Amino acid sequence: MDSTDGPGRPRTQDLDARFLGDDPENDGEPAPPPVRRRTLEDPYEVDLPLHGVSHGGEAVGRVDGQIAFISGALPDEKVHALITERKPSYLRGLTLSVTAASPDRTEPPCPHFGLCGGCHWQHADYEAQLRYKTQVLRDQLRRLAGIDDPPMVPAVGSPNPWNYRNSVQLVPGFGPKGERSLNYQVAHAQGMVPIDVCAIASKDINRAIEIMPWALIPEETWERLDAIILRHAPPIPGMPMVATRLREMAPKPIQGRMMPPGPVRDEQGIGYGIQVTVVCRSPVSKRDMRAFVDATVKSVPDLAAIMVARGRHDRGTLLWGFPTLAYEMGGQILAVPPGAFFQVNLGAADRLVARVREWLAPTKTSQIIDAYSGVGVFALNLAPFAGAVVAIESDDSAVAGAYDNVAALGHTNVAIHHEPVETALPRLAKGSSVPDRSVILDPPRRGVEPAVLDALAILAPDRIVYVSCEPSTLSRDLKRLIASGYRLTRTGVIDIFPQTYHLESVSLLERVEGETNQ
Repeated sequence: MDSTDGPGRPRTQDLDARFLGDDPENDGEPAPPPVRRRTLEDPYEVDLPLHGVSHGGEAVGRVDGQIAFISGALPDEKVHALITERKPSYLRGLTLSVTAASPDRTEPPCPHFGLCGGCHWQHADYEAQLRYKTQVLRDQLRRLAGIDDPPMVPAVGSPNPWNYRNSVQLVPGFGPKGERSLNYQVAHAQGMVPIDVCAIASKDINRAIEIMPWALIPEETWERLDAIILRHAPPIPGMPMVATRLREMAPKPIQGRMMPPGPVRDEQGIGYGIQVTVVCRSPVSKRDMRAFVDATVKSVPDLAAIMVARGRHDRGTLLWGFPTLAYEMGGQILAVPPGAFFQVNLGAADRLVARVREWLAPTKTSQIIDAYSGVGVFALNLAPFAGAVVAIESDDSAVAGAYDNVAALGHTNVAIHHEPVETALPRLAKGSSVPDRSVILDPPRRGVEPAVLDALAILAPDRIVYVSCEPSTLSRDLKRLIASGYRLTRTGVIDIFPQTYHLESVSLLERVEGETNQ
């Protein structure tokens, strides 16, 4: 996961982290730029063949000896492109027409594809997307981690390549006639594109976008909104829509109670359905939101909550419903409070959890340290198989959910450390050694802090499973772990984000004294 929660398009900083492809004319280093250099104010058209794919979704070719990243194209195609950006070591451009199409090319089903920046590969067959991501991961490990022959395993695809996202973030705006609009970021440019349907959002979220009475939010309030976040927790068979405690979310022979219409607020409630969070840059009064709340309650049958947040990092104020969503993952029901991170693709995340459990192979003598543990997805799924589990997390919302989950599931062998990993792990490294110890690393996109890598060298666990959402920082960190006495024994893609270039992977490192994997 972050996995990224919105449609934005982060830029990668260096060329080595982007270039990919086995070009026989390229030895791995960018060719010197031509003497005559065109500027951004002088875009120009070219025809070129493409031979690889970058960690950014663009296909890769060469123009006048320079590497060129071309959006809208696929490897093994020939295209007519417009070069729009020039840097000393690379070019960037847009596909104007395809003169020789790849057999992997397919028709994008979404009317917004190409303009919206949320998806990058709807025009590629899904099996091809898995190959591209595997190729990107392999190349990053070669170039940035210095691993000549990475031990790749086959990519694990998502069970649903479409309509998989259980969370989207939309930007409120106005259409050309002054009508309300919900928007994603435009691809390759500043600006917004109105969205009436999203091909990768869940069908329930799409239905909510369509039927919610957005026009009832006062115009002066709408103008002050930064975002509208929609989250969806699907129904859990045999369980009530809402309970007052997580342990009440157990299967029941009778139908669970539903939230009644009207101004209901249950701060301790937990359940499933659609959660709406309106993010405003300045305070919003409940009176201004009353008409919208009343109408939404009547129009959205599976509504879980309506909340108002002051800024993107605010947990929010509950206007109606219950704040905590319940998700089933790995056979367990987990509480996810507002503001806590959770994987956006439940089907693929189940496969991620299964792979981590398989590769760690815990026993009743094992101690597992789950670093960056969130609400406890890995810790709680591994607890029944391990002797002891230590979960480390600094986010307040996630830790609150983790405590609820541990209590509800009754795991007595799980200890939660509410602090940053970079302070907790060095302290644990100073303690007594454990003969069968493993560590799970599941950091944000920026990767693992140097203090954590230093602590791992002292802690010396037998196995490390690294779950990554950014292959360039994964490669950087693996290089240091290998230098401290580990060997990379398995690595592969788990596709959490179909139709996009975003890449989730799992890597297994094993302690081998005196050896490196160069």
